Amino acid sequence: MNLVQKLFSFQGRIRRRDWWLLGIAMAVIGTIVISVLDAALKQSGQTVRMVVNDGFVLLMNWMGFALSAKRMHDRGRSGWWLIVPLVVDVAAIALAVTAYFTMMAAGHDQNALSAAIGSAGLAGIVLMLLMLVVGIWLFIDLGCLDGAPGPNKYGPSPKAAAPAPAATVVQTA
Repeated sequence: MNLVQKLFSFQGRIRRRDWWLLGIAMAVIGTIVISVLDAALKQSGQTVRMVVNDGFVLLMNWMGFALSAKRMHDRGRSGWWLIVPLVVDVAAIALAVTAYFTMMAAGHDQNALSAAIGSAGLAGIVLMLLMLVVGIWLFIDLGCLDGAPGPNKYGPSPKAAAPAPAATVVQTA
């Protein structure tokens, strides 16, 4: 599997080593690219900067999901399991936004987003704990545990040795 397939395809399996190395490389390169884009587009206006940065972030998220889906496949699971952290994150964001607008409507300090999240009470605590548990699960499952040995329904093991090239027989007369 080449680099483009690893970063953009949701098919196949990848090793833990590749998941870590590509993930770290994406984080470093992504940070540098976002900083350079932000500096280069400083004079172009907020909307242009936001569109370019958001487009790059979407690209990085696609690659991250593609890598993680292939790691899920290596563990013998569907990549659709990655919906779990996405749902938890969206629920936490929705709770925070709801709490913020509730505080704004009540006339509280509009800049106190942290207080708004805290005002969500028990639901906020439960969601934050759930985010922690899901994060730990993904860290252990994708980043620490070995893939399923041998081929599975998602393809051959990425640890399998590449087939040796066919030997050629040279006959001398």
